[in-house]
Parts: sequence; structure tokens; C-alpha cells
Amino acid sequence: MSTATRSPNGSPPAHPPETALVQTCAAMHSAADESHLNALLDHDLNWEVVQMHARRHGVEAMVNNRIHGDARVPAAVREALAASSRATAHFNMHRLHVLLDLLRRCADAGCRVVPFKGAVLAQRYYGNLAFRRFADLDVLVAPADLPAVKEILQTMHFAPLRTGDAEDQALQAHIGVEMHRAADQVMVELHTELLNKTLAYHLEAADVLQRATLTTVGGQPLYTMAPHDLLLYLCAHGTKHHWARLKWVADVAHVLHGHPELDAEALCQHARALHCERVLLLGLHVAERWLEAPLAPAFRAAITADPMIDELARFIETNWLWTEAGLDRTIRWQQVRFFARTRRRWRDAWPMWIEYLRRGLKPSPQDRAFVDLPRPLTPLYALVRPVRIWRDWRRGPVPESAETAPASTRSDLVSA
Repeated sequence: MSTATRSPNGSPPAHPPETALVQTCAAMHSAADESHLNALLDHDLNWEVVQMHARRHGVEAMVNNRIHGDARVPAAVREALAASSRATAHFNMHRLHVLLDLLRRCADAGCRVVPFKGAVLAQRYYGNLAFRRFADLDVLVAPADLPAVKEILQTMHFAPLRTGDAEDQALQAHIGVEMHRAADQVMVELHTELLNKTLAYHLEAADVLQRATLTTVGGQPLYTMAPHDLLLYLCAHGTKHHWARLKWVADVAHVLHGHPELDAEALCQHARALHCERVLLLGLHVAERWLEAPLAPAFRAAITADPMIDELARFIETNWLWTEAGLDRTIRWQQVRFFARTRRRWRDAWPMWIEYLRRGLKPSPQDRAFVDLPRPLTPLYALVRPVRIWRDWRRGPVPESAETAPASTRSDLVSA
């Protein structure tokens, strides 16, 4: 079977026509893509599989946009995709209005806040709110403005999900403050840092806020991340999720398409100074490889000069892109290995190794059920665990209902 995309750095592996169709619909449009799409639609497609992958990858509206008028698509499928697109547009429009209201109030209060991902990304770069479904409203806030912005949200009937020590711990971990409004189930996440500290990307929030550029969305002026910062963030975010969904790749592709004036050499130099050039180049590479994103010659030259980038792209294709494992949040060795290989220097990965070690030593519910040690003796669970595992092995399999997966095996590195 022919592939859905082509790349100067090697072609992706051949896909079944169902996944190739989804990938082609999410790609940047070209005459070659139209011809390829027509050829794919001539196959005897399993439309349940097409819909499943479109939904999983967050690109249902893009698939609908490309095939809704084609008689080769079953009417029931066309209606289901159209209904999903309408629902997404309505869902996103409501959240965009909430965001614009928040930004107006913050501007009146003298607080500079910068929305990223989600609503602004969809409106500014996709040109269609339905094309990029998002769940939460993510906003970057200066630490000094955080109390004022929280108060503004409370006047809008939002309440914090965490309070006291729990909120402080979330801020220290660079997770942010989550504010929820029960009436319409809208979540706003206030970030004082862009990425979890475990990832060790040195894209400083203060610098991003200072470089933010003024634009207009929905007729309202607002600050957004500068294109260089936005691309660095999107590539780091996609790598955090090991690029398991096409929607994250599409974000990079659409930003590249929206900024043909980007200085590729300056962006690579900036990423190199932050010790995350491979992370940037991996994101750019998969955007071109899978979705035909336009890449400047300087980007292509940098990608070709680092063979690990193409190797990582193939690793993603083999392990995650079209598999259930792509959305599995359990820490596995292949994920640890992948994250480590996205850094050119081992020292840049040490915060991740320390975090994995901490999580590995953290007592699980099974460890505590085996022996309940007082808090000062918690480090001794590292010795208790092998004994408990040996005991469990001797007892044989435990019914799934009897023991749940330990929370320590979950990682916010790969959370949705």
C-alpha cells in the first residue's frame, strides 16, 4: 500500500488505507494529496476504523472537511463526522468566548496574560475553530499577577481544584493552578511556567511573556506567544506526549504554514542555546514527514545532519502513532528511552532520570498494604518492594479488582 506522506529524509512505513486516509486528510493540502486522497477513497475501507483513528487523533473535523461531499463515503459516516464537527465548533466557540472575557478583565486589571494552545491556536492558525478541539483554556501568567488573575476567575464563578499545600506543590512542579466552573464545565489552567520541570526545557516564562506579540482574535486585541517561542513550546509539548496524536503534529504544521518568514537559522540557534534543538527538529521533521508541512532549507539541513531525528520518527511510527499504546499513560522503558534520546547531552536528561527514580521509589498502595511504615521510614519501602513483589509472585496472579495499578506508575510526562 502506498503511504500517505513523503519525506526527503526517508518515507514513512506503509499504512493500511484507513490510517493513510486519516493522515492525508490532516495533511497540508496539495495537488498530490488530492490525487492520493481520491485513490484511497477507491479502496474498500473499514469506515469504523477510519472514524476511530480520526477521533483518537483529534482530527475528525479535518477528515470531514476533506471527504464530506464525496459519494464514496457512506451517508451515515458523513453525517457522523459532520455532527462531530458541529459539536466541536460549538464547544470551542463557547470556550473562546470565556477566554476573551477573561483576557478583557485581565487587561482592565493591568495583568498581562498570554493564552497558548487551544482556542487562540485554532482561531489564528487553523482558520476554523472546529479543526482543533481542545479541552482546557491554558494561560501563561506572571507569578506576581497570579493572585489577581485567580480573583478575576473567582468573580467569573471559577473555583480552584487545589488549595493550600496541594496548590503550592502543583506550582512548584510547574503544573499550574486549575480553576473549574461547574455550570458549563469549563477549566482554566493558569501557568507560571510552560512545561513540567521534569522535562528540563529552559523556555523561561518571563522571557516568553516579554516577547509576546499583540494580535487580534475575534475582533479583540490580545497577546500571543511569539512564533519562535510557540514553535519551541509545541515541539516540546508534542515530544512530551511522544507525538502519539496527529493533532499535535498539525499544530506545528499550521504554525509553520502561517509564518513563512521565520528565520530558520535563528530559531535553531535559539533552540541550541536552550539545549533542545533535537526536540525542535524532531517536531519539524514529523510535521513535514507526516503532514507535508513546509520546511525551510536550513531546517532540512539541520535535520539531515542529525540521523537520530529520523530514527526517533521511525521509533514513534513503530511504537505509538497508530497503536493503542500511544495513549497509554503508564511509564514504560521505551518511553524513558525515547525521552532520553531526544536530548543530545545526557546531563540535560538528568531531571527526568531523577523524577523517574523518585517515582520508582515512591511506595505504591500495594507496598503500603504489605507493610505500613511510619512516614520517617518511607525510604525503607525501596527494600520492602522486592520482598512484596516476591510474595506476590509466589501467590500467583491477583484478580484485577483486588489491586489497582499504582499511582506511581503514572507520569505527568505523558498526560493528555
